[in-house]
Amino acid sequence: MDKLIKKQQLAAKLFEFTVLQDLDNEQSERHLPAFKGQNKILVALSEEENISQKDLADRLGISVQSVAEFVAKLLKKGYITKKKSPQDGRIQLVKLTDKGRKEAEKSLFYIPPYLDYLSEDEQSQLLKIIDKLNLSIKNNLRVSGIKNIGTKLRLNNLDKKIK
Repeated sequence: MDKLIKKQQLAAKLFEFTVLQDLDNEQSERHLPAFKGQNKILVALSEEENISQKDLADRLGISVQSVAEFVAKLLKKGYITKKKSPQDGRIQLVKLTDKGRKEAEKSLFYIPPYLDYLSEDEQSQLLKIIDKLNLSIKNNLRVSGIKNIGTKLRLNNLDKKIK
């Protein structure tokens, strides 16, 4: 019986969090985070510039090939520059331009400030828990049972937005 009560309390807390998160997003005018690959790179570069593509890949947990594709697109858009490393001419260092910094700031706007209420360890733990919940939910969803076209579109685009 205790397990069932704890699950009910947890469900109520999750619902409360969802409502509060929606209210906070509405007040801050944050809508639909856009953490696509290119934006992830811009955000990473806003924290540390003059970083190699390999270091970017390691930091973001994506392949060097994916980073190279994103970097090429960002370079074309004028968001970043590349220059050879003074220590090793084979390594290209990536840096934000002013235009790229402005775009990164837009992406940072979508990061809710209440995440700062958690320590780095707590954020890591929460990330693992949410990943586990999201994966389980996705694996048990029946897309064919979803009638609302808006919900279907959001679900289809969900993986694209997160990666």
